[in-house]
Amino acid sequence: MKSLFKDPLFYKEWKSSKWICLLMTLILFWDKPNGAFGELSRLKYEMLTDKSFVFDKMWFNQFLLGWSNGKFIPILGLIILMSILLFKGEKQDSTCDLLHSMPFTRKDIMVSKIKVGILTIIIPFVINFIILTFFYFNNKSYIGSSYLDIPKFYSINLLFSLFFFMFLVFMQSIVGQYFAAAIVAPITLFVPFMLASYIADLIRLSKGLGYDSPRLMALNQLVRNSNIYDIVNTYAIDRMEKGPDGEQVSNIDRFIYENFDIKIMILIILIVVFAILAVIIYNRVRLERINKLIILKPVETVFKLGVGICVGMIFSQIFGYPKGPEQVINMPLIYITLLIGTAIGYFLAKLVVKFCSR
Repeated sequence: MKSLFKDPLFYKEWKSSKWICLLMTLILFWDKPNGAFGELSRLKYEMLTDKSFVFDKMWFNQFLLGWSNGKFIPILGLIILMSILLFKGEKQDSTCDLLHSMPFTRKDIMVSKIKVGILTIIIPFVINFIILTFFYFNNKSYIGSSYLDIPKFYSINLLFSLFFFMFLVFMQSIVGQYFAAAIVAPITLFVPFMLASYIADLIRLSKGLGYDSPRLMALNQLVRNSNIYDIVNTYAIDRMEKGPDGEQVSNIDRFIYENFDIKIMILIILIVVFAILAVIIYNRVRLERINKLIILKPVETVFKLGVGICVGMIFSQIFGYPKGPEQVINMPLIYITLLIGTAIGYFLAKLVVKFCSR
C-alpha cells in the first residue's frame, strides 16, 4: 500500500478520488448498517409495546436482500463522477501534452487510473462489510438468517461496481470527450436489454402470441437476463400461511440470489476483459485524436449504427406498433418505420460526430 502512494501518478489521481471514497462509504453505511440498527430498534420497541407482536427472525434477510436497491443508484452516480475526474485532465490538450512529455508510458497512466478506481470502490465496501458483520454477531439472537447473506450481498455489489467502473474506463479509452463517455457508457449497458425486448416484441406480434404464452414467457426470461443491471437483484421465496379466516396466504419467507456463482464468474470475467481492453486501446491511441468524440475510426461506424438502430426501435414503437383496444397488427408498417427511424438516427449520429470533430 505504501508503494502505491509513493507512485506520483497514483497520488495525483488519489487526491480527487479520496472524496469519492468517503462519500461512497457514508452512502453505503446509511443504506445498510445504519438501516439495520434502526430496523432492529423498531422491532425491539414493537416487542415491548405490543404483546401480540410476532418477531420474525428473517427480518435481516428481507432487509438486506429485499427490493430496496434505490440507494445503490447514488453509488453508480459517484462512480460516473470519479471516471470524469480521472479522465478530465487527460482529455484536455495542455494537460495531455504535459503528461505525455513526462517519463510515463500511456500504459502506466491507464493502469494508475484503474488502480485508483479499484481502491476507491473496494475500501467503502470492505468497511461496511466489517461493520455489518459485527452487527450480525452482536445481535445473533435476533437474527435467523444465514451469515452468508452478508458476504454474498457485498461481494456481488462490489463486483458489479467494479465492472461498472471498468466499463466506464473502457468507454473513456474509445470516446475522446470525457463527459460524453460518462453519459454514453451507462446507456450502452442498457442497449442489449432494449434490443432483446424489441426482438421479443416482434416475435410476439408476428406470431400473434399472448403475454401468457409459454413460449413468450420463456423468451421473456432470456430478455430479463440480458439486463446487466438486474444481476444484483434477488429472488423472493414465498411461504404459505393461514390467514385470519383460515385461508392460505402467501408471504415472503426470504430472498436469495439465483445462480450466484455464475453471476460472480461473469462479473469477474467482464472486469478483467474490459480492464485489458482499456489498457491496450489507450496505449495505441494517436495523440491527435485524444479529444475527438470517437477516438478510434472503426468505432465511429459502430456508434452511428448503434444510435441508428436505437432510434429506429423507438420510432417504430411510436409510429408502427398497434394502438387502441382492438389492435390491428401491421408488420410491414413496423418494419418500414424501423428502417426510417434507423436512417434518421444514423444521419443524426453522423452530424453529431462531425460537429464534435471540429
